[in-house]
Amino acid sequence: MMTLRINYKKREKDFLRLLTQKTVRETAGNSFKEISELLKSTILLILLVFSTNVLNSQTITITKSIATGNDDVEEEGPEGVFGGQGYMYFISSDIELVADFEPTSCGTQKIGLRFTGLTVPKNATIINAYLTFNAIPADSPNTNTGTTNLTIKAQATDNATAFTSTYYNLSSRSTTTASTAWSPGSWTSGVNYNSPSITSIIQEIVNRSGWASGNAMVFSITGTGSRSANSYNGNSTLAPKLTIVYSTSPPINLSTSVTNILCNGNSTGAINLSVSGGTGSFTYDWSNDGPETPDNDPQNLSGMAAGSYVVTVTDAAGTTATATATITQPTTQLTYVAMATNVSSPGGSNGAIDMEIKGGTPSYSYLWNGGATTQNRTNLTAGNYTVTITDANGCTA
Repeated sequence: MMTLRINYKKREKDFLRLLTQKTVRETAGNSFKEISELLKSTILLILLVFSTNVLNSQTITITKSIATGNDDVEEEGPEGVFGGQGYMYFISSDIELVADFEPTSCGTQKIGLRFTGLTVPKNATIINAYLTFNAIPADSPNTNTGTTNLTIKAQATDNATAFTSTYYNLSSRSTTTASTAWSPGSWTSGVNYNSPSITSIIQEIVNRSGWASGNAMVFSITGTGSRSANSYNGNSTLAPKLTIVYSTSPPINLSTSVTNILCNGNSTGAINLSVSGGTGSFTYDWSNDGPETPDNDPQNLSGMAAGSYVVTVTDAAGTTATATATITQPTTQLTYVAMATNVSSPGGSNGAIDMEIKGGTPSYSYLWNGGATTQNRTNLTAGNYTVTITDANGCTA
């Protein structure tokens, strides 16, 4: 509001209830000792029931190595002169990721890795996954220290078939939408190095309609630079490995409903979080107050300023899911500039007020003392004039 002066110038519960009823019936007339033994058995069964629930919610880790010399291959690059571009090399004693310019050069290669017997159930929730390589000395002019930029993908298929000697048998395979970028640091011979997480790649494969536990996956590694690692033919026990950590608990599904701020600068935003799936109870960790142990944030937020907020939800099985919600506000506050024209002579009525409105959310309404509703005023006498400006969101100035 503004005043202007114009002057002159449920399942286990059913089982336990039935079990208790059965125990009472069968123990009628028995000795105290017999009753005690039956109660012990009942307690043991109860413990087994709850133990099974705990085990079913645990995460599972599997690690698979390259199983044969035909499952880690190098597809020759465009500069290659050994077998020509696209040649599939099966008998290398090492894996060069990805440049191989030692005589006779294979050029900038594509690396193929096939892992078989992956006992990950269809639609399992992938918690973590990565590839492991065991470094060996690089053959000159290749090095283990130069800049290297790699991209990891998987073959987009339900059950990856074995590599063949057909030219381009790796690069001709369709690949996943998901990928992982990797820029490894310097490698030291004899040390194991893990790739960044390839969780999204594995998740895409096990979510396929035809995926089944025990199927195989093929990974392709492309890029530039060089790092040298053991292959199956070089040392079968130190061949590349794939580690997958998964949970069979239902995935956690998150959705958010946001109440945006209507008036710039206010803290009236809110986020309502809906959670489904998962196992058991949930904990919430919102980004606005930093990490906590244990996480004790509320499910929903209110009274929030504008900004982006990230929530991590964890269920009783340790499965996590994240969501991001953004609270917006008008770009600028509702303000105004008022220019008054004073009356030219005592008792005159040629005063005026011109209003310039800035910010807020158009359109605007005006309410002057005395009831006028126009933006500007003319034919005014000397005196005080008050106006309340309201924008489309109900913000006032």
